[in-house]
Amino acid sequence: MASQLYEDRSQKIKDTVNFKNERVTTCFMGQAAPAAHMNVKMKDFAMDADIMIKTTLDYINEIDAITPVDCLNIGVNGMRSDHSLPMAWLSKIKMPGRELPDDSLWQVVETNVLTPEDYDVIIEQGFETVFNRIFPTLVDMNEFQESIAYQQKNGHKNVELFINSDLPVVNSGFASPPFEVLCGGRSMSQFFMDCYKCRIKLKKPLK
Repeated sequence: MASQLYEDRSQKIKDTVNFKNERVTTCFMGQAAPAAHMNVKMKDFAMDADIMIKTTLDYINEIDAITPVDCLNIGVNGMRSDHSLPMAWLSKIKMPGRELPDDSLWQVVETNVLTPEDYDVIIEQGFETVFNRIFPTLVDMNEFQESIAYQQKNGHKNVELFINSDLPVVNSGFASPPFEVLCGGRSMSQFFMDCYKCRIKLKKPLK
């Protein structure tokens, strides 16, 4: 059961949304900072869900002991960036300890995996058709399935860790607007050109 502090903070979030809060609402957002501050190798933090969650929680609790943290911008579920970000940006991700040095931050690799012809496919058949073709080229699908299995097995337990630390979450899921997905799939520079060259297609309703 959630504590009174958790309930108070949850109410404060609702009050803030409705412009009724009497004090500034503080919200933690920042996926990578905990590793550096807590002296955890970025390779371990980025690739191991349990290490990511524990390190993040320890970091937030350390901040909260100095000044209150009212909420989290989004839940920390331990999902690896090379599995979550390609869903939002249609881009490959270089990871520490794999393509990058152990203490490097993960990096988005902008490549033109989405073609101008794909705009027609999206309009006529829906985005899912294009996504299902491209996504397996961006991630190791066996590893991705392992990440999903981890979430299914440990999701409830990990949510309780943050509830027990009196940290409500503002957003329950990860979402990305169409602009961001298309921008990632085409690369930023190319997509900005498409906004001029293919503007009629980009304005069409998508299925």
